[in-house]
Amino acid sequence: RFTVCGLDSNGTAWCWGPNVFGEIGTQPVGSTSRFDTPTAVSGGFQFQSLFPGWNTYCGITTGGGVACWGRGVDGELGIGNSDTSTPIIVQALSAQSNN
Repeated sequence: RFTVCGLDSNGTAWCWGPNVFGEIGTQPVGSTSRFDTPTAVSGGFQFQSLFPGWNTYCGITTGGGVACWGRGVDGELGIGNSDTSTPIIVQALSAQSNN
């Protein structure tokens, strides 16, 4: 909730603040200390833009995918109900016909 992330001119995401659910995008999840300086998000993704959620971040990658990290216990990351400190690509469901 108090984590901040931004992009540099190369599309690298940098975050700082608390890392309770992995929202900094690096280990360790559940850190009781905060990251007082910007820390590069792990995973090697380059982003066009970032979108904050409640203890969660998602970004549109330069390849056009969506990668998310942080709190996921209520399905926020699109991978079930677990937190992750490494951005993961959200897999979209294909459209289904109701014929």
